[in-house]
Formats: sequence, C-alpha cells, structure tokens
Amino acid sequence: MTAIGRVFLIFFALIVAAGAAGLVIVLGTVLPDTTGLLADMQADGSFTALVGLFGFLVWGLSLVPALLMIVVLEAFAIRSILVYGILGGVLAMLFLYGSGFAQALTQPLDHMFTRANEVVLAAGIAGGMAYWLVAGRSAGRWRRV
Repeated sequence: MTAIGRVFLIFFALIVAAGAAGLVIVLGTVLPDTTGLLADMQADGSFTALVGLFGFLVWGLSLVPALLMIVVLEAFAIRSILVYGILGGVLAMLFLYGSGFAQALTQPLDHMFTRANEVVLAAGIAGGMAYWLVAGRSAGRWRRV
C-alpha cells in the first residue's frame, strides 16, 4: 500500500473509531436509564442521529491529538491492540479532565470513576480498538518494499 493509500485508510479508520466511540457514549447513557427508550429511539431514527452527532463531536475534538499519536505509532510500527486501547482511553480522559488531569489522578478513586467518567473511558477504549481493527493492525507496513 502506498503512502497516499495509507493516509486515506487512516482517515477512514478515524471516522470508524469516532463512530464506535459515539455508539458507546449513546449506549452508555441511554441504556442503563430506561428499557423502552432504546426501542423508541430506534423506531424514529433518533438513535442513529445521536450516534452520528456524538461520533462527529468525538471526531472533531480528537482529530489533531489522535493524528499526532498515529504518526508516532506509524513511525515505530506499533501494532498492539492494547496500546491503541490504552491510548484511546488516555486521550478520552485527557479530554474529560482537560488541564486538571494530573490533579484528578491525585484524588481518591471513588471520585475519579463516576458513571460519566466510565462511559467516556469506555468510549475512548472502544475508539482506539476500532481504529486498530481498521488501520492499526498494519501500522508501519507501508514503508516496506
């Protein structure tokens, strides 16, 4: 695969990863609260609209930091699903806490892991693993002849 093809694959994988993260966010917030709401949302199409909206927000917020991580992972040809999942979770938590991430690590764990934090962390991990599934498994192979 050429470098141009790899760039297109990376952007496609970022879209898939953002969709997976959006799906986890919607399911993590809608599913535990009500039982009939998910069926109603699927019937009128609002479920798909919410997944698309959150996927677009995730993609827009994480594009530049994710591309920086992808450049490093491609340069060193790192292909481990654990690395992609952990980095996706770390990126999600960095977005959640912003500049207070280091301060949040010093607080007790019961304050750090609330329901919203768990959903965001799961969305980051799912996004990282979805990216690995599409493009991360072959990271760095485009350089070989």
